[in-house]
Amino acid sequence: TALITPCGRMSYAELAKRIDELARALVAAGVGKGSHVGLLLENRPDWVALAFATTGLGALFVPISTFSKVDDLAYQLRHADIEHLILSARFLKNDYLAMLKQIVPELDACTPGKIYSGALPALRSVVVCGAEEFPRGCSSFRGFEAARHEVPVEIVHVFRVDVDPEDDCYLLYTSGTTARPKDMLQVHDTVARN
Repeated sequence: TALITPCGRMSYAELAKRIDELARALVAAGVGKGSHVGLLLENRPDWVALAFATTGLGALFVPISTFSKVDDLAYQLRHADIEHLILSARFLKNDYLAMLKQIVPELDACTPGKIYSGALPALRSVVVCGAEEFPRGCSSFRGFEAARHEVPVEIVHVFRVDVDPEDDCYLLYTSGTTARPKDMLQVHDTVARN
């Protein structure tokens, strides 16, 4: 058993299949080696699968705390040069979609995959989980997942072969309770050895 959640268990084979599905969706969204992918999502199996899918493509995975407030979120997204963001619309008392709209008011005027914002110059795409309505410049998680059918699984394997142990893997931030969040960059080799 790879994952145990309140909703059930996921075998290693099921997790590997989900990682491949999400990797194909990421490639369809334009993610590749060196891309910066932010994830603001509560703990669930897709969080784990997205982490492996992102890093397996050679992209930098940037998990963002679900405790983030708007100032810290804006700082991390800009500091990390996030190009692709996957976020829950809401979790507990936090409305992340409202926070993002506050940071990037241009979301309503953009088209999916073509976000242009002075506040977050690197940001190009936003995928929203758990909302039926969202800004015009965002995509639904369902649509993001469906795009995987456009990408053959062999393409994912080509990306994976090109990943080097010294390639950047994770960019982690501290909570920032007393100052701005501090970042720590990890390479694949360091993550694998710990």
